[in-house]
Formats: sequence, C-alpha cells, structure tokens
Amino acid sequence: MDECYTAVLIGRWFFGLTGFLGIGLLFIAPMLFDASGSESNPATVTLFWSIVTYPVVCLLSIIIGWLFYKFGNPFVGCVITFVPAVNLFAAVVAVICLAVFYGGKFGG
Repeated sequence: MDECYTAVLIGRWFFGLTGFLGIGLLFIAPMLFDASGSESNPATVTLFWSIVTYPVVCLLSIIIGWLFYKFGNPFVGCVITFVPAVNLFAAVVAVICLAVFYGGKFGG
C-alpha cells in the first residue's frame, strides 16, 4: 500500500462524508443575504459560493480522482481528490474577512 493510495482513500472518506453533510448547508446558505447590502459584500459572496459548490466539488473530485488513480496517473488522482480543500480554504478566509474587516456583519 503506497502513500498515494492511502491519501486517496482518506480523501475519499473525508470529502465524501463532509460533502454529504454539506448538503444540509445548501438550504440555509441563501440566508447569508438577509442583511441589506450583503449581496455586494465580496466576503459574503465568497462564503456563499464556497458553501453551494462544496458538495458538487466533493462528488466530482472523488469520482475523477479515483478514475485518474486507477487508470491514469496516481499522483494526479491524489491531487484531484483534495481539490475540495480549496473550497474549505475559501470559506475559512471569507469567515475571517467577515470577522476582521466587516466586524462580523454580512452586510459590510
């Protein structure tokens, strides 16, 4: 068992579980725009899109990553499996920006 196989397996389980749990956030994500002016706040828009696209990105990265691992380049499959980490990073940066620059207000 090589390191890439272990990483792909861990990534599949982690992003599969969190992607499934992220489906519940889809229903409350539009509430980010309840405050006036929040639709023009870049941090709120970034947080919204990172939440909305997360389950889809998780599903696609698991499928495409596994196909690359099995039939193509295992390293590329390992990298593709961890693409949803970009969504997580964007969400964390957006929350930090909301807290630091906008005083925790979605409307700015």
